Order: sequence, then structure tokens, then C-alpha cells
Amino acid sequence: MPLNVKATIESIFSGPISSAKASGKSKKSAAKASGKRKTRDEMLRLWQERLQDNRDAYRFELDRFDRRARYYEGENLIEPLTAYDTKPNGEYYATSHVRNIVAEMIEAQISSVIPHPKVTAKRQEDEERARLIERMLESEIDRLGVERLCDLMERLVPINGGAYWMAEWDSSGKGRGGGGDVVLSVVHPSQVIPQDGVTGDVEDMDYFIVGYPQTKTYVKARFGVDVENESESAPEIRTLDDDDRRPADDLVTLYYGYYRNDEGGVGRYAWVNDTSLEDLDDLWARQLERCAECGRLKPLFDVDTAPELVLGKAQEEADRQARREMWEASGLPVLDERSEVVEPEDDREGAEDSGDVESGSAGFTSIINTGRRPGVAREGDDVCPYCGSRHFERARVDYEELPTEITTPLGQQIGGMTSATDAKGLFYDRPTRIPLYRVDKYPLVIHKNISVYGRLMGASDVDAIADHQNTTNRLHQKIIDRSIQSGSIITAPVDARIRVDSKDGKVIRLKNPAEKEEFGVYNLDSDVSQQRAYLAEVYEEARQRIGITDSYQGRRDTTAQSGVAKQFAAAQSAGRLESKRRMKEAVFADLYERIFKLKLAYADTGVSVLGYDAQGAPEYLEFSRYDFLRQNPLTLEWEWNDDFTFSIDPSGELAGNRQSMWQETIALYQAGAFGNLSALESLVVLWSKLERASYPDAASTKDYFQRALEAQQQAQQQAQLQAQQQAQLQQQQQAAPPAADVSLNPAPPDSPVLSIRAYGPESPERATLNVPAGTGNAASAATATGALPPELTSAIEARAREDAWRDVRSRAGV
Repeated sequence: MPLNVKATIESIFSGPISSAKASGKSKKSAAKASGKRKTRDEMLRLWQERLQDNRDAYRFELDRFDRRARYYEGENLIEPLTAYDTKPNGEYYATSHVRNIVAEMIEAQISSVIPHPKVTAKRQEDEERARLIERMLESEIDRLGVERLCDLMERLVPINGGAYWMAEWDSSGKGRGGGGDVVLSVVHPSQVIPQDGVTGDVEDMDYFIVGYPQTKTYVKARFGVDVENESESAPEIRTLDDDDRRPADDLVTLYYGYYRNDEGGVGRYAWVNDTSLEDLDDLWARQLERCAECGRLKPLFDVDTAPELVLGKAQEEADRQARREMWEASGLPVLDERSEVVEPEDDREGAEDSGDVESGSAGFTSIINTGRRPGVAREGDDVCPYCGSRHFERARVDYEELPTEITTPLGQQIGGMTSATDAKGLFYDRPTRIPLYRVDKYPLVIHKNISVYGRLMGASDVDAIADHQNTTNRLHQKIIDRSIQSGSIITAPVDARIRVDSKDGKVIRLKNPAEKEEFGVYNLDSDVSQQRAYLAEVYEEARQRIGITDSYQGRRDTTAQSGVAKQFAAAQSAGRLESKRRMKEAVFADLYERIFKLKLAYADTGVSVLGYDAQGAPEYLEFSRYDFLRQNPLTLEWEWNDDFTFSIDPSGELAGNRQSMWQETIALYQAGAFGNLSALESLVVLWSKLERASYPDAASTKDYFQRALEAQQQAQQQAQLQAQQQAQLQQQQQAAPPAADVSLNPAPPDSPVLSIRAYGPESPERATLNVPAGTGNAASAATATGALPPELTSAIEARAREDAWRDVRSRAGV
């Protein structure tokens, strides 16, 4: 670098460039040495202590998870009623037959209905965006396989009083466009160790811990750390079977600790035994690629045009000249255009303080132009669209840059180069900066069965009827014992020989008839009617405790005779379980909100979603996160629009029952709700709705009626057109003047003679009139001959002259 250039640059930015870089590094080292962040060993010890302390405090609840699982699987042990109601060694007695009423009550409540999203906009101009969010969420339900996850949750929640959903963003490149996608999973309550004392919601906790059984290969591939010598520390979170709770050789227990950072965001720490794997102070922060040459951020979308669109060649030359003139007017020496790039001091310091990048790598170029032409970035090339460099480094930032103007699917235009000033008041061009959307919630969502004050988990149905199950086990064993003890007793002489087997026709030889009196049979029957009656009473108590009726279990209900009575009984039973359905809907509303926010934060590529128009025909839309940007009217800065309310569509339960939807749709058609029953339009609407309800072969049937409707409409249009033409012809015949046949007699071209043949309305005979083209007394000539009335002659003459001259011009080629 020339000496004068370097001195000028140093004078502008108050110090040597090398010292600025050194100061940036010193700031980073000072920040680390200040104690704001703990060392790796300190963090590991902190989380190990948190795991131990909170697990000990949560031990009672963990034990109850095991007990509830055993009851659901058919526990045969009989819990003692007194201190001596056990075996001599203290073990519990067991029954040889179990009627699992716990499983019966749980399975009777299973619902395969997935609540459908309903998104409400807070402003009228956002209604179209709200409908787009709904279509996107419905598409995500199908992609994520929520049916299988929901089936598992339908059992975990009533058994344990609650369970957890985990909504995360998988950035492994397996999603749409290779940029990742939303991932949903189910977390068993025994895997979560909550913060002790917090009984409201997960969002109220400062931290919590989630354990996963993972293979050693997965850990090495995910974190790059070899844990081959580690062992599985908590096999109990992998299985609830006591006989299988042994450490697996190829597995380890991977723990994630989620916590609130100092800024109110979410951090995450991961470890296996004594090995630290991950320490993210801000879990939802993004790391983007920054050009190692010019320091600009790589756009998140594909730049498929040359960067001349960003800064055209002519415009670039004009800007360079304006900058030179401004520089000369300032009295400073003119710099060589090949001099190095220098970033404004204020932006560089901001980057250093945030710890995102090294000093000297700010996000834009200052007024000092390098004279280098931008490189050409084509679609699919990993090339900087500003300088053409292929070298990038990852940096944690809070914004993205849009160098070119883009048009969103909803027609909004965003991006392009903007003018700004640096700390010295100098102008420069920089891409439009958009803040990155930040998710501020934990990825874990709790699904409670029934809310209970003072307990993190809700009320468990197993706990509610555990005593009934234990009583059932005891009574069944007593019935079995009495049944075994009952039977038949045979009395016979001492020397009698009786073969005891299953064969009939046994022969007993008697010495004399008197020995026959010595044979006898005595039946010992045990009366178990009381036990059976009490069993029925206990079973009914369990059903009433949960709110299950015969109708819910698919049994014959003799209490309600009429159809109205049966509907009322079903409604009453459903009302007792309404709380559980409301909790499920609330959880899905939270999940839908998280999915939407994850899309705003990380879905760089558009998401194709399927929707339906007013006629029920499918239409393909595109969900783009850039459609949810808006400019602040005061600051003109871009900000994210997430002002939407998420709830559940009340018609979703009916929509989830396909057979009911078919019946309802056909009933509406038969009632005339779609129009005339024999009209093709009504049949098209009917089969379009049945197609949406997945009725078998509805698509082909709809296409058949659609083609028939189109053919009918074309025939009607042709008939209407012919009718209109016929009507116009009749109207012309009634209103137009008498028809005239115009022809040219052989005459010189400069003086054609018009021969008019016409039928007058009052003169049925034909009248012929030869009129020279240039004369103006045709009317008087016709009147003189007495062939036609004067008014009719004038009309014919005017019509004939116009047609004749048009014919003459066309023949002459004019």
C-alpha cells in the first residue's frame, strides 16, 4: 500500500488498521476473561449437578411413571391392604388372571382426530396471509406424519397425566430445498427432568433437561466427538420394563440442557457422562456465510443474474465520479482506485462487540472504492455476488442482506441497494438489511391430560382407577381359588379299584350287591355370586370415575331407547371428556404457532402448499417468509409480521371422520343445498366435496361430470349465439330500409352508373333506377317516373351510393 494512501486511511479512521484489528481481538479476549461465560469444565459440572439435584427431587414422580405403565400393561400383583397381606418374604401376592380395566378405560378414549388449524389475522389486510398459513400448516400435518405421533400421545397423556411435544428445526439438509425443515417428535415424561418447584408450564422454567438414548455412531456424526468408551448411564428412559433395564453396549444417554440466556433467548448445552458435546448460548441464532474477501453476507436466496443489476456499469461509473468529486472537495488527497477496502469504524466495532466476525469484515464497503468489478454469480454457484470470491466463512449475525429486489408470491417487492452514511458522514451503497426472525420459546410443549393446581403433570386416569384395578385383581384371584377348591368327592370301598381318566364307560366289579351302597359322590360347589356382583360394581365405579359409557365402548346401551335419547347420552358422556379435548386443542394451537415461527426464522426457500378455490378445485400456492415482512411507517425499517392468532377449527373433528363427512355431504345434496338434484352443476359440486373428503373414486366421477358440464355449457353457448344471430336478423329485417341490390353497369371508370333494384314496402313490383354516380337529382328522377315514393327513393339512393363507391374503391385497389 502506498504510504500516503495508508496515512490517509489511518487519519480517517483514527488509527492504524493493524491496531484496529488488534483492538478487536483484545476486546474478545477481555470479554472471555471477564467471566461472562463459564469454562467447559465449569459448564459440565453445573449441568451434572442440576441433573442430579432435580432428578432426586423428581424421583417420586418418576416412580409413578413406572407404576402407571405396569398397570396399563396388565399388572398382576395384588397390593396389600394390611401389613400382613404379603408373602412371608415380603413379596406381593399375584393373580393368575387379570381383567385390565385400566387399558379398557384408556382405549375407550382414544381419538384419531387431528385438530385442524385456524389462523385469524389481527388486521384486515392480512386475511390472505392468514389463509396461506392455514394451508401451509395443513400441508405440514401430512408431511410430518402427525397421525402416528398423535396415536402415541393418545395413550401417553391419559396414562401419565401428560407428555411432551418437541418442535425443532432440522438443518441437516433433508428438508425442502436442502435447507432443513420442521421436525416434530414425542418425548416421554420420564425423559424430562424439570426445574424443581416449577409446576405451571415449561415456559416458566429457567432450565430443564431432556435425556435421549442415542447410539455412539450418532453422537460422533452429530457432534464430532468419539464416545466409544462411554456407557449408557440411564437405561430406564429407554424402557419401562424392569427386566430390560440393562446398559446397552452401543448406546449412551445423551442429555440436553435448555435454559434462558441473559437476553431472554434459549440456550442449549449437551453432554454424555463426563464428556461435553455442545454449548450454544443462543439456540435459535443463525450463522450465515460471509465473504472472506469483501465481508458481505451471502444472500439466502439464489442470485441467478449478474451483479450488474445491483450496481449497473454506467451507474457505477457515475457513482465513482461523484465520490471522487466529493473527496476532492474535502481537501484530502485523491486515493488510487486500486487501494484496499476499508470498513467504517462504527460498523466494525459493532461486529467486534457482538463477537460475530473478526475485525475488518464488516457487512458493507465504504466510500473508498477498490475499482474491482463484481464477479458474476449464477444459480447454483457458490460465488460472492459482490466480488466474485469463492471463499466464505460462517458468522453469527442478526440480519440478512438482499442485494437485488425480489418479488414475493403475494406481490410484495423487497430488497435492492440503498444509500447510507458511515461515521464520517460519507455515503456508500449497501444491500437492504432485513432482521432475522428470532424464536423466543422453548422447543418443548407440554400436553396435559387434565390440569391440576400445583402439579406440572396433569391428572392421570391410571391413578384415578388404580384402586379399582387392584380390587379387581384381588376378587379375580379369590374367585379362581374358590373355583379350584370346589369339585366332587367320591367314596368307595377300601379295596375298590377305580381307573381315573377321561374315558367313559368305566367298569367296577363288585363282590356282592352290598358293596354298591358303599360308593357315593358328593359335589362341593363354591358360591362366588357375591364376588361376581362386587366385580361388576367395581367396574361400573371405574367407568363412572373416568366418564365412560356403554356407547363409548361400542356396547349395546339399554338405558336409552330412542335415537334422541341415545344422542343425548352420547353428548353427556362427551361433555365429561370435554376438558381433555380442550387441552389437546390448546396444545395443537401452540404447536401450529411454533411451526409458523420456525418457518419465518429458517425457511429460506418457498414452500409449495395445496389449497382449494371456492368451487372446490385444487390450487397450488407458495408460502414465502418474505411475504410476512412489512416496513415500519415511521422508521421505514423492515420488521416481521407475526400478528396472528392460532386456534383450532371447530369443524376439524367432523372433517377427520371421513364416513361422517360423506354422509353429511350426501345429505346436504339430497336436501337441495347444492341446487337442482339433476343439474350437472350440483353433481360437480357434490363430487368435488366428496373428493376432498377422500371418497373412493370420487376424482374420476367428478371429472366425468365436469366434462359433461363443459359440453353442456358449450352447447348452450352455441344455441344462445344462434338465437342471438336469428334475433338480430329478424330485427334488421324489421327495422332496416328495403334491401337494395347494387351493381355497376359497363361504363367509363370515371363515371360509373349505379343500377338500383329494390322492392318497396308499398310497391311489390320491382323498381329499377339507373343513377349516374355524380348526379344529385336521383330522387327527382325517380319521382318523375312514378316508380317509387320520394322518401323511399332517397333512402335507396343513399344506400346504393355508399355501397357502390366502396365496391369501386376495392376494385381500384384504393
